Amino acid sequence: MSSYLFAPKPSFDIESSVSVTRFTPNCRGLVARQVEFDLLVMGLSPSKDCWNVLNRISFGSSLQLTVSTKDYHMNVGDVLVLVPVSVTSHYEQRLDILPEPISRKIDGSPIAERNSLRFHWGSSSSCFQSDYPSSLAHRDGGTMTSFPSLVVPLGDSLIHLLCFISISSKAANSRKPLKLSAYSDPGIEIPGLSQTYFQNKCGVIEFPAPSVSKIKFFGSADSSGVPIFITKSYFGGQHFISVEHTHPPHELFWRNPAISTCVPKLKSTWLNKRQCPQ
Repeated sequence: MSSYLFAPKPSFDIESSVSVTRFTPNCRGLVARQVEFDLLVMGLSPSKDCWNVLNRISFGSSLQLTVSTKDYHMNVGDVLVLVPVSVTSHYEQRLDILPEPISRKIDGSPIAERNSLRFHWGSSSSCFQSDYPSSLAHRDGGTMTSFPSLVVPLGDSLIHLLCFISISSKAANSRKPLKLSAYSDPGIEIPGLSQTYFQNKCGVIEFPAPSVSKIKFFGSADSSGVPIFITKSYFGGQHFISVEHTHPPHELFWRNPAISTCVPKLKSTWLNKRQCPQ
């Protein structure tokens, strides 16, 4: 399995950065082994009709690279997609479809070659290990169901954000408006907590702390993707940010028969059954 990397711009005062290493450590070997590759930094064109190659970065003598949204001219909702590619590859500046990322696996370990995605707000930052499977980027349609993963409030001026990343390798898929919603009960959307979004952009729902008690889950009947929960607060005159994410529902079940039976039932129960057929 190979994966894309991503760095979103979820709000005007939050930046993100991705740190990537060229060595793949796991417990299968005695030493960390390196994989040689370059990073293509891709961005969707303003007209949403193609992918633009914004930069190509080589490691040189370094073991780690960091790509930050603050180094690119990005609007709120934009997403940088980073593609690991062969050092000998060549690409045009404008592409209809994202290049296939190379696999950075070095053995049979099931551990993904994940990278650190860090969000920055003021003097505070928070990160988690992230990737975006290429198989998910090649899939048309899909659904998303995610139960909130939010921290306990700290200090004042608490704001929560759901940042939903849905990447399609095809730039043309970015034109169709999709819907992201918060639900109070199965099939019942909370007024004011729905947002239109587009693939290859980040869909964002911002809500104050008092709203959390009403929200049972977030969902989209239009596409699959990665939900990221961000909490911003002030405490003692300082910025604090916390970032959490949830795993897809199929990771709640063991073995393929359970997954094929339980996941459609879970999603069709929580999302509108007419929107999410089994």
